[in-house]
Amino acid sequence: KCDGPLIPAVAKLFDKIKAASTGCTVEWNGSELYQVKGIPKDWVNDSYKLQTWMNFYSHKVNPVNGRDMWSKFNYLTNLLPPKVHLQIERPPKKRKKSR
Repeated sequence: KCDGPLIPAVAKLFDKIKAASTGCTVEWNGSELYQVKGIPKDWVNDSYKLQTWMNFYSHKVNPVNGRDMWSKFNYLTNLLPPKVHLQIERPPKKRKKSR
C-alpha cells in the first residue's frame, strides 16, 4: 500500500504540493539569496511519517467476533438502570399586576 516513509494521505498531499510548486519561479530578493536543498521528504515532521504511525497503532486491540469468544466468569451481578435525576425547573416569572 505504501512505498515511501510517509503515510498515504500525507504522500498524496505532498505530491499535490510538488505539482503546484512546478509553476513557481524564483525572483531576486535583494542582497541575500536563499535556496532549499536536500531530499524533500526529510523536511516533513516525524509525526507524518509511516514509521511513527505504525508505532502508534501497534498496540491496538482487535475486536472479538462474537459472544462465544467472550471470556467467561462466575460472578453474578444484576445490572440496574441509573437513577433518574430530574432537573429543577425554572421558577415562574413574577408578574406585575397593574390597575
